[in-house]
Amino acid sequence: MKFTFKTGVIVLASLLTSVAAINSSVRAENIRVNKVPLPLATSLDCKAVFIKEFTQVPVIKNSTQKTISSGTVISWRGYWAGKPAGGNKSITLTQPLAPGQTINTGVQLSGDQNSCKAYY
Repeated sequence: MKFTFKTGVIVLASLLTSVAAINSSVRAENIRVNKVPLPLATSLDCKAVFIKEFTQVPVIKNSTQKTISSGTVISWRGYWAGKPAGGNKSITLTQPLAPGQTINTGVQLSGDQNSCKAYY
């Protein structure tokens, strides 16, 4: 095959088309990889329990079927009348928490319409 300017342009155009196709494929793959959802957190039962009139303490219950290991960080948030109150909090377990066991957050919430959500 004789290499001329015309065949060089055709080869170069073909090469550029291939590179563009590969680049597009790589970008599409990166987009898919970047949009993979993070593992979902495991929700736990959390109830605001009265300790005295107008004072409640969130109590978190291991509502899963497995023991939560020592050192696990459990995050929780208090709500008053359905609205977030007091920001996000967390507790690091110092011992395993078996299914059905509870842990008291030790944080007192004022009022009588408190609730909470917890997860790890």
